[in-house]
Amino acid sequence: MISAEREVFVRLRDARYIDDEMLRTLLRRLDLEEAAAFRETA
Repeated sequence: MISAEREVFVRLRDARYIDDEMLRTLLRRLDLEEAAAFRETA
């Protein structure tokens, strides 16, 4: 699911709905979410 979210955010940036800074912020949040989920399963 997180990979699908990443794709959506990149598409939004490519379509110029969000800028690079917002993309980086969103991807960072996804990275943190993914790391937390990984820790829960480990």
